[in-house]
Parts: sequence; structure tokens; C-alpha cells
Amino acid sequence: MDRLSEKERIEILMILGYGDVRRRQQETCNIFNNLYPNRNPITRSTVSKLLKKFNQTGAIKDLSKSGRIKTATTEDKSLDVCVMLEDDPHLSTRQISRELDISQTSIMKILHDNKFHPYKVRLVQELSDDDFDRLYFRKNERSDNNVNATIISAILQNPYKPKFIKIGQAVSEIIEAFHT
Repeated sequence: MDRLSEKERIEILMILGYGDVRRRQQETCNIFNNLYPNRNPITRSTVSKLLKKFNQTGAIKDLSKSGRIKTATTEDKSLDVCVMLEDDPHLSTRQISRELDISQTSIMKILHDNKFHPYKVRLVQELSDDDFDRLYFRKNERSDNNVNATIISAILQNPYKPKFIKIGQAVSEIIEAFHT
């Protein structure tokens, strides 16, 4: 079931009413579900739990979650990992892990969350001077081939080191470099 936004929770309490002018919980559900037909319908127990939470705490926000606090994938450490890769995209997760004292698993989670994708370039054939036509991208295909152009440029620049590429990087400069 979809979580209710704060706006929807407030709206449910407004539909329910307060004091002398108050609707039944089932009637509140029906009105809310008619207002939002494209969302999963709420039940009477949803309204009941929301009303109980509001009466006990005076707020509609979720209570803070109990459990272990994240220490390895904080914003600061995530920023440190991304900055290191921006400076040197040839770093391995093992090197980053040793340098920042974070586990490799946490490094991989941070990279995944920030849309970095590791790969290792392997050449399967040698390019010759007349292969330029294979590297040329027409203007209307550039937006569709951003990832391909980035990978090709990585192969041409340094074919034997692993690299991290952030999907969606601007590659117009790389494509223009092919034309010169």
C-alpha cells in the first residue's frame, strides 16, 4: 500500500472533522477514495490509526524509526567517495575502501546510489585510421548514444585501466573531439 503524504494525512483529518461536526471513519474513507481514485484506497483502520496518532502526539508525521543509525553511507562519506572518483576515475573500490576506511560493500552502495557504474575496458580489436566512420555520431543520435560515446572515448583514452563512469555525463565535447 502507498504511504500517505503529509498533505493527504491533513486532508483526511479535515474530512473527518473535529468537535461537533465529525464524520464517521468509513464515510471519511469513502470521500477520500473518491477524491483520489488513482491511488490505492485507504481503509477505515488507516483513518483510525491516523486519528489515534494525531490525538496522542499532536502531529501527523511518522515517528522516528528505531534501529541502527547509518554510519558508513552518510552524506559526508558519500561526498568523499564521489569526489575521489571525480579526481581519479581509475581508482578501485578496494583502494577507496582502504583510503576512507569504509567497507567495499558500502562503497558499492554509495556508487550505486550516485549512479556510478564500474567497468573494465577490454580491447577486442585494433582500430585503424579508416575506422573514424564507426565513431561518428550524427547530431540527432547524440542524445541516444551518450553512454556509447562515453565508453568509446574511455577506450580510446586509456584502454587498460578500470574506470567509473557516471551515466548522463555530457559527452558533446568528446564527440566533438572525434571530429577534430
